[in-house]
Amino acid sequence: MKDALKKLLGLDESEQQQEHESGCIKRASAALMAEVMAVDHDWAEVEIDTIGRLMQQQMELSAQESSQILDAVLEEQKERHDLFQMTRLVNEKYSEAEKFELVKCLWRVAYADGNLDSWEEHIIRRIADLLHLPHRLFIQSKLQTRPQGSDDPQP
Repeated sequence: MKDALKKLLGLDESEQQQEHESGCIKRASAALMAEVMAVDHDWAEVEIDTIGRLMQQQMELSAQESSQILDAVLEEQKERHDLFQMTRLVNEKYSEAEKFELVKCLWRVAYADGNLDSWEEHIIRRIADLLHLPHRLFIQSKLQTRPQGSDDPQP
């Protein structure tokens, strides 16, 4: 039965495994963005919209896929905060360049509401450290995403 279903779907086990891993990494990345949004205890709608938009752009998801993942991640975020689990998966699957792009997404979420909270900066720094992203790339990601005219002090 299982083999027949695989043939029907046109997937072999390695393709199924890759699809599963891809879904897990997208969830982990979305969960890290949700952590940045939630750390200041202010779930601004603009931040939620930013996460959804970034998921569509960076992860090439449809609006519906993005919404489904984001809804699940936000529900989970209320109950648990396991940065190590999320970053472990990213470390296993992402290159340094992909980690850099993810950290830029984290900054975009933090800046989305027009206010960079010190807790947001702290959690992004912590995530970047857990991702083993060199400090120069952490700073570069912040500078590349900082809004023009921001009164955010330069590092």
